[in-house]
Amino acid sequence: MQSCFVDCGICRRCSRRVPLKKHVGILIDSRRRNRQFVVPILVKACREAFVASQDSSVQDARKDLQNHANLFYFQLAILKLKEYWATRGCLIWSPHNSEVGAGTMNPATFLRVLGPEPWRVAYEEPSIRPDDSRYGDNPNRVQRHTQFQVILKPAPEDSQELFLNSLRALGVDVEAHDIRFVEDNWESPALGAWGLGWEVWLDGLEITQFTYFQQAGGFSLDPISLEITYGLERIMMSLQNVSHFKEIQYNDLFSYGDLLLQNEYEMSRFYLDEADISRHKTLLQLYEEECRHLLKKQLPIAAYEFVLKASHTFNILDARGAVGVTERAKMFQRIRSMACDVASAWLETRKSRHFPLLQRAKNNVGSKESSHLEHLENSILDSYTTAVNSTNKDYDYFVLEIGTEELPKDAIHLAQLHCKEEFAKLLVSNRISWRGNMVIGVTPRRIVLMIPELATSQSPENRKLKGPPAKIAYKESGEPTEALLGFCRTQGISVSSVTVEHDGKSEYIFGRKYEKGVSTVEIMTQVLPQFLESFTFARTMKWNETLVSFPRPIRWLLAMLGQETIRFRYAGLEASNCSFGLRAPIKSTPFVLKNAKNYLSTLDKEGIMLETSQRRKFIWEQASAIALGLNGSLLSSDKGQEGDECLLQEVSCLVESPVVSFGRFDESFLSLPREVLTTVMRKHQRYFPVQSTSNSEELLPVFIFVTQTRKNVELVRKGNESVLKARYTDAEFFYEHDLKQSFDTFRQKLGGLTFQERLGSMLDKTLRLERLVSALEDQMQLTTEETRNLQVAAGLCKADLASSMVIEFTSLAGVMGKYYALEKDYPPAVALAIEEHYLPRYSGDKLPSSKVGAQLGIIDRVDSLVGLFAAGCTPRANADPFGLRRIALGLVQICILHEMNVNLRYYFQAAARLQPIDVPNEVVDQALGFVMKRLETWLIEDESTLAIANHETDVIQAVLSAQTDGKPFQVVNTLKMLMKEREKDHFEVALQAYARPAKLLLSAVSRDSSDIPEIPDPTLFETEEEKRLYYAISKYYEATRQCSNDNLSDILETLAQWKPFIDAFFDNVFVMSPEKHIRYNRLALCRMITKITTGVIDLAKLRAF
Repeated sequence: MQSCFVDCGICRRCSRRVPLKKHVGILIDSRRRNRQFVVPILVKACREAFVASQDSSVQDARKDLQNHANLFYFQLAILKLKEYWATRGCLIWSPHNSEVGAGTMNPATFLRVLGPEPWRVAYEEPSIRPDDSRYGDNPNRVQRHTQFQVILKPAPEDSQELFLNSLRALGVDVEAHDIRFVEDNWESPALGAWGLGWEVWLDGLEITQFTYFQQAGGFSLDPISLEITYGLERIMMSLQNVSHFKEIQYNDLFSYGDLLLQNEYEMSRFYLDEADISRHKTLLQLYEEECRHLLKKQLPIAAYEFVLKASHTFNILDARGAVGVTERAKMFQRIRSMACDVASAWLETRKSRHFPLLQRAKNNVGSKESSHLEHLENSILDSYTTAVNSTNKDYDYFVLEIGTEELPKDAIHLAQLHCKEEFAKLLVSNRISWRGNMVIGVTPRRIVLMIPELATSQSPENRKLKGPPAKIAYKESGEPTEALLGFCRTQGISVSSVTVEHDGKSEYIFGRKYEKGVSTVEIMTQVLPQFLESFTFARTMKWNETLVSFPRPIRWLLAMLGQETIRFRYAGLEASNCSFGLRAPIKSTPFVLKNAKNYLSTLDKEGIMLETSQRRKFIWEQASAIALGLNGSLLSSDKGQEGDECLLQEVSCLVESPVVSFGRFDESFLSLPREVLTTVMRKHQRYFPVQSTSNSEELLPVFIFVTQTRKNVELVRKGNESVLKARYTDAEFFYEHDLKQSFDTFRQKLGGLTFQERLGSMLDKTLRLERLVSALEDQMQLTTEETRNLQVAAGLCKADLASSMVIEFTSLAGVMGKYYALEKDYPPAVALAIEEHYLPRYSGDKLPSSKVGAQLGIIDRVDSLVGLFAAGCTPRANADPFGLRRIALGLVQICILHEMNVNLRYYFQAAARLQPIDVPNEVVDQALGFVMKRLETWLIEDESTLAIANHETDVIQAVLSAQTDGKPFQVVNTLKMLMKEREKDHFEVALQAYARPAKLLLSAVSRDSSDIPEIPDPTLFETEEEKRLYYAISKYYEATRQCSNDNLSDILETLAQWKPFIDAFFDNVFVMSPEKHIRYNRLALCRMITKITTGVIDLAKLRAF
């Protein structure tokens, strides 16, 4: 007899995915028990005949047994990875004994990447993320997931090949699948750590994080560590072809759900529902205090334990919705401070022990070279033997290739611009000529610059050399002095060839020297490293001991002129005539060039499209043809222009040899909001959505994807379909869960979401918006119905921030609120306003289409600006955590483009009265000034505003400095009118009329008394010119003073009419009379002239003034 464990009354052969059939027969205890108290029962198996259930057969059982034997179990994956990395010199470590959010936080990573000691380690790490709690209901999301962590320090040169081989060890057919390295810049604010690298995708599924650490604990790292983090649940769901995490077979006896589903439910209850917020805030404080105490005792390892506890406590508070934006930043800062202090103490401890692993590991770490590296080195050595050492041509084909690991899309664009602008300068400065156009191509794995005809040597030059002054070049006897002789020796010219010439006020010695040009290859050997060093990118990284910075590691260099190899060294590499084709997929195929002119044809044979524009065109044409064949079309917004932030640009920067195909998804998912479907496809998966040709508002249940794999496109298609199905299943779960909630439920949850520590919760902000609508009702010029809709929308506009869908897809805030409002039968105008009050979200985004949405957007931004400025959250040069610059720009754009003459000062003052903290008038002025400064920047710099004032700084400042009430639409109207008035004949006359009194006032007020009266006293006039000017002004003054700002034309015409009187006054009257009362009276008359433009324009700011 044998025994085994099965669930109560359940035969695995009948109802479980992987049956237990290793016994001859199974006797099952069929007693039923309460599901809440399921316990294993000892069951005996005997040699009696096997009794099949009514719905199964022995043949089915044998088939199930075969499937069972072919499964790659979860625990086997862990064992295989351990075995693989152990043979690569890794120490096999243990999971940490405290909750960590990721394998990175294990001391074997965080502490060991610090300092100079080599370190290779691998371990599985149960990673706890309370925010991912879903009670075990979500098929793809768990709060406890298993990472497999690998640290390689220093990072090996064949890191990507090592990783790809590890996938093979897991049973992944890397030749058949589409394995993609997709840009992902990792950062952990709480650990003071960041790095650059990729997400690794397997047929569209993210399975691994691949990161070159640049900093940890606030310390820049040297040597650089490579972190590889496998997401085991995702990998195993793909390998076992299951759709729910609980179906993963852990081993031949148990599924993942058997072991961990109850844990998921109970911990989700704790993290999302039961964790006491007050107690956990207290715990956070206690953990911080204990960490500080241990640091004082110089116990960094013990102190780090409390950093981990504090971090986990923060994550619990975050999952409970108890952490707002500002509070989050402050908590991060506290945890970061602890982590950085621990890192410093750890380094001091290791330093005091003379870094013991450093010497011990010298003879071990990195001693095993990979076969790929050896092959690469041999290829390069062989390539030198094939190179011809000279060329007899005057011009020859030049190629420079910088081979890299996968570049980010931004780096691809910047590299192309740099080559285009800088290489021509380099050639000119070195007197190297060329014929024809430079060809520049950048793919994810190579930066290439080619010149079909480059001179093989420098142009000769007859240089004019300036020597010493003539007076010290010769003795009285006429013989040359040592100064002249030294100059001639240094330059290699004869004394008899020099001349004396005037240069400025003195005479100098000049000589001429003929320089024959040296070979281009010799020059390039010197200047190409400088050229590579001159590249500039937004974000760069280091990866080896040379500490060269580049967006991603450089792995090979090719440089040739004709048949000759240009040999130079950079980033620890030596340039050769050896390059590599596609990553296919374990390692690239090397090829050796005998002539540079063969480079392009060789790439063509490899299927590589060198130019981004070529890939863009190919992908769009192929995708469009596929869409048309499906009775659909692509979305025009996905195309954009080259260099734009659009889907086509991003996809074309992910592949070198694009293959375009399509997949399908279940039509039932079309019931989800369109924005959800397209967000998942575009942002998460980089798929092209397809819309119906008959109805552009209707999406088809298909998607178009781009791969680089040709071997088994059908397998890749199925993989991508499976990934999209999982994504949509997630979204469907969130959507259905949210629809079951009421807006009141969402609003209550807002009370636990902090907007800003001093300004209260998001619920407090919502209540302020409702009160602000009431306070500004008479200012908004809305109908009764619009006002009612605005009041309702103000109370609902932030509610979806507490919804599951927006927590998962933050970019859908407002969008989901619209759909939820429509589902709850709110008026369409209310639903639209909820969505539109966030617009514009970014530069170039669309604006609200409705008046209600525009007004709600204005009110929301006004409340944020006033409150956050009062709370001291003003933006700094390099930090704007609340996005106040974006908020301010959106505010003025709505006012202007909706033609709403909003008085922002009035709005700001109303908002100030509703804040929970005191808002002095100075803060209102500061916030308003900030907004108007953003308006000024937008008018001066943004391409879309060119037609308003031609980006003329003086014109814009002239209007803004005068109009201080904060009316953006009025400012723009005045600017447009001013641009028209400048073309009229009377404009210059008006400006001259204004200039004479204005300039006098500027100088007089700066040095004289400020006791100038507001208006002059006519009884003090002594001349007819004074009287005539005063009466001329008075005749029009009352009328012009009442002019609105729209009447700039009337103001300028009036000034032009006054000019004769003004000229006569200044020509015949001494304004600065020695008699004080007369002088002040005449200055008051001048001021009366200039006051005509008050509040409209300051003409003194114009350049023509």
